[in-house]
Amino acid sequence: MTDQDPRYAIGVDVGGTRTKIGLVDLDRGVVDALSVEPTVKKDGPAFLDSLRRGIATVTATRGVRPSGVGIAVPGFVDTERRRISDVWDDLDYLNADGFPARAAEVLGLPCFWDNDARCAGLGESRYGAGAGARRLLALTLGTGVGFAFLIDGQFPELSPVTHLGAHFPLRSDGPECWCGLQGCFEALVSSSGLLERIPPALRPRSSSEIFAAALESPPITQAVKEYLDDLRLGLEIFARTLAPDVIVLGGGVSHRLGHYLNDLQITIQPYAGYQAVTRISELQESAGVIGAAALTAG
Repeated sequence: MTDQDPRYAIGVDVGGTRTKIGLVDLDRGVVDALSVEPTVKKDGPAFLDSLRRGIATVTATRGVRPSGVGIAVPGFVDTERRRISDVWDDLDYLNADGFPARAAEVLGLPCFWDNDARCAGLGESRYGAGAGARRLLALTLGTGVGFAFLIDGQFPELSPVTHLGAHFPLRSDGPECWCGLQGCFEALVSSSGLLERIPPALRPRSSSEIFAAALESPPITQAVKEYLDDLRLGLEIFARTLAPDVIVLGGGVSHRLGHYLNDLQITIQPYAGYQAVTRISELQESAGVIGAAALTAG
């Protein structure tokens, strides 16, 4: 393996407990081989070594040398200054000056970094439910709410200054978010926000179980209704401010939202003839890996 193959790139999705390393076929937008490693904490050199091993594993399956590595991280990435910040304590080695450059040296490939939610949105824009959209809003409904907005398949700004776009006050009587806002959109429509709506005695173990339980429990049915009302209200605010023509919902909660898409259709029209279409992610768990790999293609 000597010459780089522009058809292939590595996509890395760094999570709190595990890191997914995929060999991505950029022509087809699919993960040809995947390695899942425990996310290394508190040790930058060990983290890079785990990436090096994972890349060696997945590239060996096809015998190719990829064109580069895209890395999705849960923090702010200043792509102009090649700096990472606002990553939680266990991964604070990513915040160190020069870490992106060091990664390129260790891995022996060009490295491209961005926020994880933005990478998921990029993946959906190029290969998934947002393909062909002119103005795409992608929301990842997980422990928090990830935000990505693209125009014609590109981010409108180089650095992800809008990566906290899901943080805005929605209801003054809502729960306080970690960001400090009362009734924040993220606090209301994340998976934890959905669980918090359920009385403790009735609360399922995970948000994914709530929708099944709603078929038999009136209190849970009401909680799901209120959740969907808040989610739709937030989407209508995005319609006023961003006017996306496609909205893609990803993350763990989205797995159960297909049945409720009619309830989530936006009725607000920021201009005559406007209509946004709400879709469920097609790439799902692969969105971050595929989108990270797409960073290498510009």
